[in-house]
Amino acid sequence: MTPRRWWSPGLALAMAVSVAGTACAGRTPRADVRDFGGRAAAARATRAPDARTVVRVASLAVTTRGVDSAAARIAALVRGADGEVERSAADGAERSMTLRIPDARLEAVMDSIGALGRVTSRSLTMQDVTAEVIDLEARLASLVAARDRLRLLQQRAESVADVVAVERELARVQGEIDSMTGRRDHLRDQADRSTLAVTLRPARVLGPLGAAAYGLGWVVEKLFVIR
Repeated sequence: MTPRRWWSPGLALAMAVSVAGTACAGRTPRADVRDFGGRAAAARATRAPDARTVVRVASLAVTTRGVDSAAARIAALVRGADGEVERSAADGAERSMTLRIPDARLEAVMDSIGALGRVTSRSLTMQDVTAEVIDLEARLASLVAARDRLRLLQQRAESVADVVAVERELARVQGEIDSMTGRRDHLRDQADRSTLAVTLRPARVLGPLGAAAYGLGWVVEKLFVIR
């Protein structure tokens, strides 16, 4: 008598599709809560309760007499702050730079850049992505557990069809893991290193007549308004 199989390939594949597919749908499935709840909880506990993942993006526009020299000084300043110049491009007399700065040093770097000329605009926006990071970590824990179970099924597969079916599911689940891991790591990197967009514009230099007109305008203004 032929011994019975320990597991039905069809049932195994259905379980794998259900677990992995539901986890990839954007929420933690009931089966994952039962089977993998411990791993998901461990993923959520990797960050302290009061730790927030906040992405900060800043911009700064400065007018300066020497655009190129200011850009060189900014590049040296960024390197000294353990940051990097991600992009630097000239547009006529102006220059735009995209900088990645360690978050703790962002304001200090902005102040130092502002001191190179006259600040015409300055902005800072913040986005709290803590909930998204925690959700990604929990979903990753469920997907990794599903991948481990699929690998066990692959080792015990008894036919070529079963092997092919399990390998197909493994490839899909691994793709989801890679995608979510990339998104989580991107958010963490954005939070660890803030993005600062700097625009440098040349300052206007007045000629003799322009300086005289400016001085005359200042005198006239003071005749009417002292303070």
